[in-house]
Amino acid sequence: MAVILLILLSWFAPPQQTAHCYAMPEPWKHWPTYLDVTARLDTCTHNWYTARQFLEDERHTPSIWNADYTPGTITQIAQLAADYPGRTWLLFNEPEFAGQANTPPEIAAVHVRYWSEAIGDNGTIACCGNLFYPAMGGLDWLERYLAAGGPVPDVWHIHIYVANDWEWQNVIGAWQRWNAEHGNLPTIISEAGTGQAMHDYLATWHLDGFPAVYWFGIAEASQVGGANVLSDEWVYMPALTGE
Repeated sequence: MAVILLILLSWFAPPQQTAHCYAMPEPWKHWPTYLDVTARLDTCTHNWYTARQFLEDERHTPSIWNADYTPGTITQIAQLAADYPGRTWLLFNEPEFAGQANTPPEIAAVHVRYWSEAIGDNGTIACCGNLFYPAMGGLDWLERYLAAGGPVPDVWHIHIYVANDWEWQNVIGAWQRWNAEHGNLPTIISEAGTGQAMHDYLATWHLDGFPAVYWFGIAEASQVGGANVLSDEWVYMPALTGE
């Protein structure tokens, strides 16, 4: 009877809403401004850094850019995951590009295995931060990653930059078709853009299977009722003016 009740409750449970989050650009991504902006936005954020001062804020999403830019050794990563359990870890950032994580998929497969084992049950693994649109090389990279024995993560995370909601829907559909043939995993959009209209559209966008979308930038947030997100004193910070 208890089992039947649980099944019935699961049928009537409300679907998970897609969280509207932010990926911080320069110069907001650095400590301590990052924490101040996160508090003003009051939603999930990431900045492609992982350190204790960031993890103390539960809204921070940890990440590992590549094997050269990590929070530390495998042992240190395992300790961070144990000390701050329940986080989703974003592994890699556009590894198909030389100017980004720049990691061959065959090499990435090895690193993801070590990182996944270190994080273990203390976190959720999201891979691999590929740009799905407008460039399509990310899919080729993912195919090679899987062919090399790369661990299938708990969640995919990808980047999408489009100009309007019609284009967004088409790109999401294309991703869903690929994903259906590769595990049909939940997908985080860990970077999204472009423009004020897209920001406003994604602020209320929801689709089952997409737990979160991170808008890359915060200027757009200040245009929709969040004018206090960008504080006047920060505009004249030496970090911004170069003085």
